[in-house]
Amino acid sequence: MTVTRRRACALAGFILPRYPAARRKARLAVVLVLAFGLLCSLMTSCRPGLTTEEKVADFRYLFEIFRENYPYLELKARSEGYDWLAHESEFEEWVRSSRNDREFAQAIQRILLTLNNGHTTIMSPQIYGVISALPEEMKPWLDEARKTDMKTITEWYEYVYNPLQYLKGQTLPFRAWYCSGEYVVYWVQDEFGSREGVRPGDILLSVNGQPVHEYVKSLRGITRLRIDPVRNRWHLPDVLPPYSKEPYEVEFGRSDGSVIRAEGGSEK
Repeated sequence: MTVTRRRACALAGFILPRYPAARRKARLAVVLVLAFGLLCSLMTSCRPGLTTEEKVADFRYLFEIFRENYPYLELKARSEGYDWLAHESEFEEWVRSSRNDREFAQAIQRILLTLNNGHTTIMSPQIYGVISALPEEMKPWLDEARKTDMKTITEWYEYVYNPLQYLKGQTLPFRAWYCSGEYVVYWVQDEFGSREGVRPGDILLSVNGQPVHEYVKSLRGITRLRIDPVRNRWHLPDVLPPYSKEPYEVEFGRSDGSVIRAEGGSEK
């Protein structure tokens, strides 16, 4: 399911209401691919330099679409302990605080990521290309795709998906894999290892004083988390250190009970 204005969409009996033609077009294309693999693409045209009022109106439209049509909100509230609808005011503040279109797109992406669904995101040029190439029998999808163009889709997508990279002078110091409820270091950058004494097999315990499992849980809205059903715990398959301008502290444990305190995020 994707959202837009001025149209109705039927997806396997899943109906989006028609909105009055007087309402302006939404400026972000948001796509949710349902779990059973069906894709409905409703695209809109965008223009740069949105006002705060326009951004808030687009957010409210998006929020109502999910409130009325997203079928998993109650399930997620029960199973994940996160009531997405209860965060409406918080989400709107993120939107209001955005200073430009880039920050607006990033706020919307963050809101979508809090749903913790791997198929809910700002539409990519690749998906738009697939939809634009659908056969004419898929007319509702094509009609929506024709309301915008690849240049617009690419512009908004790049606001969100500029490649993350470490700051100049920084390198990736280590990586840790989630295994049996713990984050086990499986790779260490040579300089970081020799300087801080960290080695493969160490257990990541904390990041900046925050227990590692709490740290990972705090990343909801930044990345998609997975649930460990055995331990009823949110986790990431692979944990990377923060992309930080400031030095950060990490603690590692050893099987002998010793603890190694290390510093990352700055060139030494």
